Amino acid sequence: MDTSINGAFFLDQNSYNVSSRVISAFDPTHFVMVGSVQLDNLTGDAFDLIRWGHDGLGFRTAKDFWGNGSGRVVLLRGSFVLPPSSAPNPVPSISALFPASVVSPGSNTWVTITGSNFVPGSIALWSGSARTTVFVNSGQLRVAIPAADLVTSRTANLRVNNPAPAGGNSTALTFTVK
Repeated sequence: MDTSINGAFFLDQNSYNVSSRVISAFDPTHFVMVGSVQLDNLTGDAFDLIRWGHDGLGFRTAKDFWGNGSGRVVLLRGSFVLPPSSAPNPVPSISALFPASVVSPGSNTWVTITGSNFVPGSIALWSGSARTTVFVNSGQLRVAIPAADLVTSRTANLRVNNPAPAGGNSTALTFTVK
């Protein structure tokens, strides 16, 4: 249960030969289910549903009794985990990236985005594609750039998207893979 958003989450039970998992969200004040999400292609047993950061859930999978599945960590973010606010979100603004470049081929890299108007649920976009983003505060985000994005020399645009209501995209800053 997460009292900060008045929500409780439940990971469905493990059962033989099922390749999906369902996470259900509940309003503990009124004792009603408010939604669910099905995650497909997850074989094996699932355990240890936990809160991950300000706006995520995580759980792990392992081989089941019959030897199906593999060990994974599954992370889930978005409006299912952190319901949209009724107050409009601002449009984010970014002013700096650190680092602003890497030498290819690069390894997995954390980039700090400095700016303003970031909210829990802000997502960094790498040339238009969402990347794992950690909300630090309203002026700073950290984004994980995987090594696969840093293999060849290129210029990528990094921008931030704030979710609805309102919200929107910041202008872009350039990240260089040399």
